[in-house]
This record gives sequence, C-alpha cells and structure tokens, in this order.
Amino acid sequence: MIIFKNKFLIPVLVFLVLFFVYSLWRRVPDIDDAWIGIDAYTLAKDGYAHTELMKGINQQEDLFVVHHKLLNLQGALFIKVFGFSLYTLKSVSLLYALIFIILFYFYTRRWKKLFNKDDLLFAFILLLSFPWFFKYSFTYRPEIMMMTYGFVGYMLLERYLELPDKGRWKLFLPGVFFGLAVAVHLNGLIFIVSAVLLLVWNRKFIAVFPFGLGAFLAFLIYFYDYTGLTYFDLWRHQFFDAPYLDSVQQDPPWLKPVFNLMDEHMRYFHNPEIIVFSIFIFVTLITGYKFLYRHHTNLMRFAILV
Repeated sequence: MIIFKNKFLIPVLVFLVLFFVYSLWRRVPDIDDAWIGIDAYTLAKDGYAHTELMKGINQQEDLFVVHHKLLNLQGALFIKVFGFSLYTLKSVSLLYALIFIILFYFYTRRWKKLFNKDDLLFAFILLLSFPWFFKYSFTYRPEIMMMTYGFVGYMLLERYLELPDKGRWKLFLPGVFFGLAVAVHLNGLIFIVSAVLLLVWNRKFIAVFPFGLGAFLAFLIYFYDYTGLTYFDLWRHQFFDAPYLDSVQQDPPWLKPVFNLMDEHMRYFHNPEIIVFSIFIFVTLITGYKFLYRHHTNLMRFAILV
C-alpha cells in the first residue's frame, strides 16, 4: 500500500539532498574530526599512530594501538593522496555513505525487488533525515564505514542462505566483510555474532567454519601494528586504563561488556531525535512481523539478532 504519492515524496527527497549538499561546506568541525583524525595524520606522517591530544596518558603520545585501525589506514591513504585537510578526512565517511546508498538502491530495488519506486523514495527520505546518518556521513568517525562493510557482508550471507548452490566456502567472503567491519570498529563484532547465530538458526553448523575463517583473516588487519607480545599488554593498558573512558573506574574491566549489554537498549532512547526513529522501527517490526517473517525470513532474523 502506498501511503504517500510521488508528487510529495520527490520534492521532499530533493530538498533533503540539496540541504545535505549545502551543509557540507557549512558544518562546524566535530571534535571527533580532531580526536580520531590525529591518528590518521600521524599514521600518514610518521608511519604509526600516536596522539599529542592525549600526551601523558597511557603512552599515547609515543604509540597508540587502541584506534579504529581500518578507518585510519584509509584516512592516512586519503591524506597521502589528497593532502591533509579537514575535508580530506571527512571525505572518507562521505565516500562510504555514497557507496552504501548505491548498494542500498541495488539491493532493495534491483536485486531483491523489495521496494517499488515510492517505497525507495520514502526509504531515502528516512535515511537522509536520520540525524546520525546525516551527521556521521561527513564526520571522520567509523560508523558509516562499519555500516557499509556490514551491509555488504549481510547481502553476501543472505545470498548464500537463499540460493540452491550452497558451497560452504562461499561463506568465506561474507566473513571477510564482517571481519573488515570489526577492523573498522570493535563494535562490528555484533555483525559476526549475529551472522553466526543466523547460520545456526538455519542449521548451517559446518558453514560457520569457513565464515569464521574469513572473518578472522580480515580482522587480522586490526593487529597490523603489533610487532611483539608487549603490544597486547599496551593495548590492554590503553583500552582499560584510559581515564577518559567510562570503563575503568568502578567495575572489573572484563565485566564491562556485560554491563554495557545491560545498557544497550539506551542507544535507542537516549535523545528525542533518536526516539522518533526507534519508535518507528519497533512499530514497523511489530505490526509487520508476520509479513516480514514469511517473505523476508533471514532479513527479519538478522535484524532481530543485531
């Protein structure tokens, strides 16, 4: 059922696109452009990441090993090619936002044929009006890159589950993309866990192994700057003993993931802008559960698991 007619959707989408483009030259620099960007800058300049912003804290001015590895490797590459500037760093996220939009179009409209034209227009309106996508697609942060790798990984995983020719080694490639997502940001582990659970849910027990191998090999990028066992001790020290993290003061460090999981639901309700979209998602999942589960089983399962 079409709720909005084309004549309303197209002008709204055009306005959002023009507003987004207009905003690119008028955004206030984000603190993370500096906080994370300095890792890419020093990596490009000196060949290893370190940060003067945290001088005197956990040896970060000497060597920083707790950073978004794949993001900063690509950020350093952009700096080498285009020169160092704020817009060079921001363009990394913008590139991946464009890649995601193109893939989303082909996945929903061409390959899976999930959407008609109006559905697609409405989906793009939701995407561009979502505050975090609007902001992070031109901020030097890892979320957009991680999301894009995760989306590619899911598309390949779904293809394996739904096609009759199911050579198990075809799961190696989706594992690689999920592993790349983790190398961008450790939160990407949620993709790997969800994918493994989805395979088990579909009774593809043996297929977990080639998938896991692909994910593991891709994730090894995270350790590109570890040249000895002492670097793992430095990682633990910088990750768990950093005073600017909320992980260090009261609870045992290895219990922090458990406490984080207990608070995970607050990601969906921590401010009014996010609450509006969270309510929309939950209402859609609840009211459309039977249809989605019947016609898009794996997509529904993966969404729930994530």
